[in-house]
This record gives sequence, C-alpha cells and structure tokens, in this order.
Amino acid sequence: CSSDLGNGPRRSQYKKTAITRIKIVMFYVHKSKNFTYRALMLSPRKRKRLVITVGFLTFGIILLFSAEPQEQAPLGPPPRDTRPLSPEAQECVNRFSLNLEELYNNYTIYPPTYTLQEANASTSNICELLAKEAAYNRTVFPDVFGSRSLFQPNDSRVTLVTQVSFNRLFNLTTQAKHWPGPMSVAMYLPLFRLETFVLDYCEAESLNKRDNIQIHIMLDEGCYFFPTNVMRNLALQYVYSSHVFITDGDHIPSPDMENNIIKWAKTGHLKSATVMIIPAFEYTHLPEGFEMVHEKAELMKHWDENYLKPFYIDRFLPAYGPTNYTFWRTAEEPYVIEYGDQFEPYIACETKLTHNYNNSFIGRFYNKAEHIAEFFARRFKFIVCPDCYEYHIPHISVAAEHHVLYHHCMKNLYFDLREFLQKKYENRMPPPVKKW
Repeated sequence: CSSDLGNGPRRSQYKKTAITRIKIVMFYVHKSKNFTYRALMLSPRKRKRLVITVGFLTFGIILLFSAEPQEQAPLGPPPRDTRPLSPEAQECVNRFSLNLEELYNNYTIYPPTYTLQEANASTSNICELLAKEAAYNRTVFPDVFGSRSLFQPNDSRVTLVTQVSFNRLFNLTTQAKHWPGPMSVAMYLPLFRLETFVLDYCEAESLNKRDNIQIHIMLDEGCYFFPTNVMRNLALQYVYSSHVFITDGDHIPSPDMENNIIKWAKTGHLKSATVMIIPAFEYTHLPEGFEMVHEKAELMKHWDENYLKPFYIDRFLPAYGPTNYTFWRTAEEPYVIEYGDQFEPYIACETKLTHNYNNSFIGRFYNKAEHIAEFFARRFKFIVCPDCYEYHIPHISVAAEHHVLYHHCMKNLYFDLREFLQKKYENRMPPPVKKW
C-alpha cells in the first residue's frame, strides 16, 4: 500500500504529529510568564477559547501515550512455527489450501512510503490518502480451509458475516461457540503472521472441528487504515445461504438466533424489501461469576441491575436509538420502526437483496450508516427481531488511527453519498442528525 504523500517511514508518525502540536501550544504557554493571572483577566469569550485549547492539549497527550507502536514486518521470510499439534489440529492444518513456503519465497512486501505527518498538513491531503487506500488493490485468498463446497446454494439457513483482524482471534472463537450455523469471516493480517494464525485457529476447539466456517484472508500490506467495508464485502461475496446476518467480530449472538430468524422469515416477516434489526447491547461492568447470557429474561435482569445497556445509547443515540429498546423488552413479535439519519444497527435480511458496502469508507465512521442509508433509499422496511439480541465483548480500544483528524473526510463522504442516494432512488432522505 503506497502513496506519494511523503517518503518518511511510517513508524512513529502518530507520535510525531501529537508532539508537534504539543510543542506549538507549550511555546505560547511558556511565552507568558504570568499565564494564570493573565488567563483570569481575559474576557469570557477568550477564556472559553483557552479552555478549548487546553482541552485539545490534554487530548493530544492522551493520544501520544495511548498509541501502540506499529508492528514491523521481518526482513526476509519469517521463522517457521514448529509447535507440536494435536491430531485434531493437524487435520485442520491439512485442510489449509495455501502453500506457505511458496508464498514466503515469492511474495514481496513493499514497505509503506508515506506518513500521516504530511497528510495531516491539510484537509485535502488526509482525504486524498483515505481515497488512495480505499482504491488499493488488495491481495485476497478466499476460503483457505476449503469449506465453501460444503454449502448448498440457496440453503434455508442464515450465514453470519463478520470481519476481524488476526489479534482478535479470541473474539472469533467465542463468537463461533454461540453460532453453530454457517459463517463467512474476512481475516486481516500481515503475511508474516499467516502461519501463526493458521496454527492458532486450528488449535481452537470451537473452530478446528467446524466444516461450515469460511475464512477469507486479506493481507495487510502496509496500509494505515483498516479496510472495514472492503472486508465486509469480501465475506458477503461467499455467502450461499438464503439469509445473512451481518455483525462485527466483537459481538456475541444470542443462542438459537439463526432458528429465530428463519422462523420469522417463514411467517412472512422477512419478505422482500425488509431488513430485520438485531438489538445490540454492551456490558458496562461484568457481574461476579459472570457467564454468557442464554435467555432474553436473563439479559433484561442484567439490564435492570445496570450491568449492561443498549449499545452506544449514551455515546451516540442516533446510531442505535431507533431500535426502540423499551418496546423490545415486552415485544413478542417483530415490530416496525422508522429509519433515522446515521442509524447503523446490525442486521439480517435475504442474501439476494443485500447490496454491497461502499468501499470508500475505510477506518472508522459511517461505514455501517452508509449501508443502512441505502436500504432506506431503496424503500426497505425496518423491523426488529423480538427474540434476538447480541452483546459487545468488552476490550481495550486501540488508538491506532488519528480518528479526529480524518473524521471530517468521512463525514463529507457520507453526506455526498446521501445526496447521491436521494437522486438515484428518488427517495427523500430524512433530516441529517444535528450535532450530538
């Protein structure tokens, strides 16, 4: 993944930008000997600006010390992993379709030639970098464990579609324990991690004996931003069941969700032009002796005891608020809800009616919202599954990207897409969300 925005090394680019901005602010702080006194003498308007500046300084320091160093690819072929394997794990490894020796010897990893330090210099540069990475032609190896042939086309099943990075394999093993049905998973990893991933995957008991999980490898070739929607489209491309459930790799589905979705599909609730919303929750803290929730009543008990809450409900209400969680508590049949701008729930629908995600949305922000917006523009109906739910697996957030610095690029892209969808489908989009 390359760019002509700069020729410096990618390493430490995150910290350099933060340090530069801190130095600028500290220069002006040092310039004033009686800073505190002068601050108190400022007008209310100037004091407000000062508070905002100090706030950004604090945020910059947090980013500086929370950033994780980029893992560097080894020079030359990586050392081989020779760990001993159980018979079950070895059988799984034997199903792996790629020749690692040939890949390591013939594949060239081009180191990135850009840094975000240059890109952050202006709005046009950072947005240009995003556009170039979104258009990058990535190396993909589909269905590396040979599970695709085991699926029957148009089978009356629901395939779970998700995308994860190699360092979140634990989340995938947990997810697979709660989803016995077919899965199509896009896995993002650097080439030198491929063999380690294969062995880790085959040693996981919830994965190595499964013959209905497709793993599609997309190589991390030095791009800075995680190709979220490109990964989702890769996994969607290999779905052969009648319905699809699209979620993220750090969410656990409720027991028997596949059967419940098929049940409502057979009763006509998931007929043409209908999207089923799967309510999502997140734990604020785990109760003592915590075990995975197995029933809706148990989940609501944790909700009442303030162990969990609706996903993102107090961080960005428009993203999941239209689900109407209050009504869901007592709902026994699917109910219709209204779409709102930037609504981005996890969904289930007919595979043949599901459109692709927009590959221009990489990294964070709006990558699910743009997909749901197109369903609305296509005049789909939104219903909520009354006996389905999923909850987010708590994990440490990795500050690996300049989220704030490129948010405006994704925002502009999203609103341009809204205008495009409105003209394409001749369907007026709802009012945009005001500042939250």
